[in-house]
Amino acid sequence: MNYETSQGSLRVTITPMVRKIMVFNTGLYAMCVGACALKYSESIQWLSDNLYLNPDYVVDGSSVWMLATYAWFHEVSQTPVMDLLVCGAIIYGFIRLYKSRWARQEPTMFWVVAFLAMMLVGGLGFGAPLHLGGNLIGLYFFGHIFEKRWGARRFLIFWFLCTIAGGALETLVHIYWSRGIILGASAGVLGLLGAFSVYHPDDRVLYGMLLPIKGRHFILIAVAFDLLSFLGNQGVAIFAHFGGIIMAVLLTTGYWRPRKVLDKVMGEKKRRRPDHLRIVPREDDDDPPPYLH
Repeated sequence: MNYETSQGSLRVTITPMVRKIMVFNTGLYAMCVGACALKYSESIQWLSDNLYLNPDYVVDGSSVWMLATYAWFHEVSQTPVMDLLVCGAIIYGFIRLYKSRWARQEPTMFWVVAFLAMMLVGGLGFGAPLHLGGNLIGLYFFGHIFEKRWGARRFLIFWFLCTIAGGALETLVHIYWSRGIILGASAGVLGLLGAFSVYHPDDRVLYGMLLPIKGRHFILIAVAFDLLSFLGNQGVAIFAHFGGIIMAVLLTTGYWRPRKVLDKVMGEKKRRRPDHLRIVPREDDDDPPPYLH
């Protein structure tokens, strides 16, 4: 993924709030890895009971804050230190290879190799940190666009609302269909993709760093892959993703306002009522001043 504001460069300017979110997520993950390395089962149980999104706890009203806290944590496996070492080595290898002459001459082959390497790491059971890495990549490429547009405070509010909407939709679905424990910042990232599709529908992004596609198509492809993962029973929190996208579209289009929806459905002219204030000329004046009723 790459928004083409820098002539295809993978380097973008990280804005202050985006940097803080990335650092905070990474710091929390490091703390979780340290805690789980010492006492895995006890640490995971405490996080699950208190900070991960457990819909049962939200429904009974005892842990409503989970709708927000779940988005700041990511998967930690039973071998967290080994996962970090393996993924760190792979990422370091990617960076060195990306700067090589071969990668510049054969960019398609480079990304094929990178994709196969990530699949291999995940297949061997060491891919837990890639969940965090994927979300940070999405935040890196798309977050700065909207922080520059809205400012840090509004961007953070947008991020929170998208993640809360994702957690709320997962909880609502859980009432009728058990979904298990939810964690990860994907609802916020998908919210950014939804906002990008609204504000930049015709601007191009490099899907998979290779294929240039329009913003409106990018979000559709992301939803399609979510559906495929869901049908393949890969444990993707698809309703959290959908909740983030829906909230983003509502916020960026203004359709969260009932009047805006009515104007769209009925037509603004049809439902516009006459103003109570009218300008009426005084009959005995050649240059009448306006009067307001």
